[in-house]
Amino acid sequence: MTTDIIFISYNRKKEIEYNLSKMSGYASINRLIWVDNGSADGVEKIVFDNKKVAFIPLKENVGIKAYNLGASYSKADIIILLDDDSHIEEEAVVKTLDLFEKDPELGALAFQIILPSTGEVVTRDWQTGPSTYFWGCGAAVRKSVWDDLGGYNERLFLYGNEYDISIRIWNSGYKVIYTPDITAYHRVSDMNRTSGRLVSYSVRNNYRYIKTYFNSKYHFRLFFFDRLAWFVRALVTGSINSFFKGLKMINEIRETIVPIPVSDEVQQFYIHNQRIFEDPVKKIKRKIKYGLFFKFSANV
Repeated sequence: MTTDIIFISYNRKKEIEYNLSKMSGYASINRLIWVDNGSADGVEKIVFDNKKVAFIPLKENVGIKAYNLGASYSKADIIILLDDDSHIEEEAVVKTLDLFEKDPELGALAFQIILPSTGEVVTRDWQTGPSTYFWGCGAAVRKSVWDDLGGYNERLFLYGNEYDISIRIWNSGYKVIYTPDITAYHRVSDMNRTSGRLVSYSVRNNYRYIKTYFNSKYHFRLFFFDRLAWFVRALVTGSINSFFKGLKMINEIRETIVPIPVSDEVQQFYIHNQRIFEDPVKKIKRKIKYGLFFKFSANV
């Protein structure tokens, strides 16, 4: 089996330089595919002399569509997805390929996420095994599955894309699995990272997600839990205006939503296991157990 690492960038030159120096020499990868979303910080002037690096510069910021463009250049069996401020060690590549080779039903693999600046394990309360999603700063997807599903949903532009493709992976007969045995290190650059943007896009994109993949009989409950969670987060992070901006953005996409049939088995799996639909009492208990009650993880 073969693999390519794909990451996209936007105005984070120092992070790109780190990724290129860190991972471009890995013998276990075919290529390091880097797609730049129209940065204006001089990333195109970075000098690298490595045939394994494929640089794809874009004229404008197209959001997560850049991952699809990067994947279109890949001929590998597995694509490893990272952010421009995240990286993996080479042993993670070897372990990833081994897991996909052993399990032909494995569609996507969610990595453990660690913040190297603090040592925090962001995914410490995730359960090993079947997962409703992965984080795009550290994951791998079987390329044939990615291609069959058309990759990330480009209509989302930003945030929620991992939920969207994960439910489609499950619905297509493949699995999404979380493993703490493979780690991605998220350095969490403070460039282009705001709580407000996260809130507004998540409110909008989660609306599309629920309306697209879940039967109408579940909508009231799912919208209630999702809106409550994002309202509380907006309140705590001082982003309440962004919450209402997200509600306004919903009006712009209502007519573009086309429901996609999903098996009731998959819907039930998501309803009972996805964090955005978690019962508030259960969520409070979980956060207290793991010491997260007064903390929101960094925007990864």
